[in-house]
Amino acid sequence: GNAVDRTGSWEGPDWNVQLALSLPLGRPSAAYQADIKELENRKLLLGLKSLEERIVREVRNSYTGVRSAYGRTRAARKGVIFAQKSLSGEKVKLELGRSTVRDVLLEQDNLIAARLTQISAEIDYLKALADFAEARGVYLEEREVTIKQGTEK
Repeated sequence: GNAVDRTGSWEGPDWNVQLALSLPLGRPSAAYQADIKELENRKLLLGLKSLEERIVREVRNSYTGVRSAYGRTRAARKGVIFAQKSLSGEKVKLELGRSTVRDVLLEQDNLIAARLTQISAEIDYLKALADFAEARGVYLEEREVTIKQGTEK
């Protein structure tokens, strides 16, 4: 037969499934509001954790920059000392007739280049120190800068 005849029996391939869904139409319940509040708190905590990790990373990177820049300044100072000694030696050789004015001028050029490298390295070092202070949040304090709040009249 038909579907009416099979009602109440297990004969036939038909299945019947019912689904009940209820949605609150009014204000959310207290439990729902608590869940929302907890999710918002978790989101804030994750944001704070992410910010903290970024700050730590910036401080580490800027510290590495300071160390690297300091190493370059030491190497540049040694380069200037070497160039000064080379120039002095070349001048002595010139006085003894074992060198030429051209060789002395080349050593002077080398000394100038070494001094420029030293100045550049020192500027980079100062910038790295400023970046490090900024990453730690003490840039203004280290430079004794204060910001005065205006008063309302």
